[in-house]
Amino acid sequence: MQKAAQSMADQVLNPDKLHERQVHYREFQYQADSWSRARRVVVKMERPAGELLFQFTFIATNMTVSPKNVVRFYFQRGHMENFIKEAKNGFACDKMSSTGFETNVMKLQLAMLAYNFNNWFRRLCLPERMKPNRMETLRSKLVKIAGKL
Repeated sequence: MQKAAQSMADQVLNPDKLHERQVHYREFQYQADSWSRARRVVVKMERPAGELLFQFTFIATNMTVSPKNVVRFYFQRGHMENFIKEAKNGFACDKMSSTGFETNVMKLQLAMLAYNFNNWFRRLCLPERMKPNRMETLRSKLVKIAGKL
């Protein structure tokens, strides 16, 4: 797979634009040894400004949309999974302590309210360098360290 992507990258490399970021999307058929048939593989070839080599992202898919839209779809999916992980790890949304449905609904609603307050606080009150931090990081930097002082 790497060889196929590298040969495509060699074709699209523009030596006159080495100071600019380049992103290309391509697709090809590939069959791994353990696969029963060849599958469509979409590759995102990205070369940061000033770099000589491309960085590759491979996605094996059965979607029929354009390669760029396949990459966009899977990246959005990964972004959403990060939100879910944040809710689980930072706000304990995966731990329901009661056997009663209404009690668990209330606990989940309070956790989501805390999650939304956290996002509001992060967007409006924090400096730019701290905005991308996860809840665990913010908790340790703002609460735990202040408590120790």
